[in-house]
Amino acid sequence: MNYTNSMTRFKVFGLGGINGLIVGLALEKARVAYLNYQMTQAAREYAQTDFFVDFIQARWEPFVPLVSTAVFAVVAFVIYEFFLNRARLLLMIWFGLGIFALLLGYFMSTSNPNTTSFLSLFGLVVVTYLVHWLWKTHPDSPPLLWAITGISAVAIVALGVQLIGLFFYWPNLRKPLIWLVCLIGVVAINAVFGTVIQLISNRFKWRKSQEASVQ
Repeated sequence: MNYTNSMTRFKVFGLGGINGLIVGLALEKARVAYLNYQMTQAAREYAQTDFFVDFIQARWEPFVPLVSTAVFAVVAFVIYEFFLNRARLLLMIWFGLGIFALLLGYFMSTSNPNTTSFLSLFGLVVVTYLVHWLWKTHPDSPPLLWAITGISAVAIVALGVQLIGLFFYWPNLRKPLIWLVCLIGVVAINAVFGTVIQLISNRFKWRKSQEASVQ
């Protein structure tokens, strides 16, 4: 894998942190926008009644970006260090973590899973396997390599959320649809991130080749 051979451990860790920061900021922005939308809808409904309820706006918090930065940095390092040539093992780990998180979370606390839940679970499997298959056929593609990092990070965060969720009531974070949307968003962000890195890398290589030819 030529791309990975040109990357040092420090660069991988640093780029993973930058990647995580971008993802974290995007997720936090989406969280705030979603909560404010829900509050706006609720305020409109209460405005038609005789009840008075004071709604506050959700505010930006640094927790999600900070956690995302740390998780993505570590996951990127682990992927590049141990799993670049172990695609099948990584896929099995994804599914293992996913099944474990599922048992800990959604179906343990929700007695009536609906059709949307099962379709979302199917979508999670399809997206995960599709990116994995593309990565196997194009192992030197930075967009796919960073998409793989994104999937791994989402799997670990999902498991962590479900473990913590055993002690708290987080109904929204137990819905497969939420995680499907999150996974698709992270894969898209990471694919763009990998594309930008590839363009920058190609630019530097072109400059070096031009300088070498002049000398």
